[in-house]
Amino acid sequence: GVTDKLVDEVIARLKEYGYLDDERYALSYASLKVKQRPIGRRRLQQDLKMKKVTNQVADEALDLVYAETSEEELIDRAIEKRIRLRGRPKTRAEAKSLFDHLLRQGFAFELVSDKVRRLSRTDRAARRGAAARSSRVRARQPRPGGANRRTAKLRSCISAPSAKRLAR
Repeated sequence: GVTDKLVDEVIARLKEYGYLDDERYALSYASLKVKQRPIGRRRLQQDLKMKKVTNQVADEALDLVYAETSEEELIDRAIEKRIRLRGRPKTRAEAKSLFDHLLRQGFAFELVSDKVRRLSRTDRAARRGAAARSSRVRARQPRPGGANRRTAKLRSCISAPSAKRLAR
């Protein structure tokens, strides 16, 4: 079998090579994940916990990673990517789907709530503005046959013989 002395030697050599360094592992894991795709702090914390990294070591690594790239920047990237793939949320259900997606990615509830609310607000304002512009455009366009509403109403009130006399 394997002796305790041999196990201790192997562990010492692994530490010497830097293979058993939780701080370095946590930092490299977290920074790699953030560079690969936008991910929130809570999700990374959970991933590191599943990899048996202590909370203190994980918190230190996450502080360093999120000092480089803020969570706000990452959530903006996540929203841009989601919009690129699925389009802007048009309904409340689509906004809820985006909201849930961002929570699953580990972003804080308050941050997600604020960002989705702002996105919905700007979309509503843009739709209202577009609707107002299109209604103004429709009002300026002439009616079919070249007659606007008043002219059509006047024509309906005037009999055919009277209209002929007025036309002369």
